[in-house]
Amino acid sequence: MVAIAIQTPGGSRRTFERVHMQETSLWGIATVIGPIVLLVLFIFVILRNRTSSRASKDLTERATKANYEAEDRAHKDDAA
Repeated sequence: MVAIAIQTPGGSRRTFERVHMQETSLWGIATVIGPIVLLVLFIFVILRNRTSSRASKDLTERATKANYEAEDRAHKDDAA
């Protein structure tokens, strides 16, 4: 970094630091590429999770039906 000292009209001195061009350009690249990478990952995750196999759907349906039946039996036992 390069420090620049400036004398103000009131007589005080102010020091400013100037960032090297290389650091600035790297930050700019990260600012542009970062969101692009996140967007690509977001699209990948959505597309991957959208498609589920038929076997997976069948398993979910059977488990849901079993849970409902177990809950119905528990309520019938409570009412009796």
